[in-house]
Amino acid sequence: MAVTQQEAQEFFQQVAAAESPEQQQALIQEYAANNDNPDEMLAAIVQSNPAAAQQIATVTAQALPEEAAEIAGAIAAAAPATANATAAAMALAAPDIAEDVAADVVQNAPAAAGAVASSLTQFNPEAAADMAAAIA
Repeated sequence: MAVTQQEAQEFFQQVAAAESPEQQQALIQEYAANNDNPDEMLAAIVQSNPAAAQQIATVTAQALPEEAAEIAGAIAAAAPATANATAAAMALAAPDIAEDVAADVVQNAPAAAGAVASSLTQFNPEAAADMAAAIA
């Protein structure tokens, strides 16, 4: 079932009102455990609140590292203007998933390839070749 903008806004308000990043992560983990569409929910949140892209990406990378790349791709598809911010925030929050995040983001927002590659190689120049291969 598709996520409505009202549902996304209500969940975003819950996450934003959490008292700590750990509580934000717990809310996202709980949503993912009880719903089969965390990627749709988080993409809808960012689509409605583009300024929240970095916050949502950071918390998501920490809360759901196994699903973060897929979620980043969904966010990039729903809100392409946030693709670079999403990829960069996730890469900073969880460097081990940076290549997968970059690949999914660029697959869903190809116009962001240059910006994503530039941002991620600034964070980790040693992994630049691997990230370039993942994006290609």
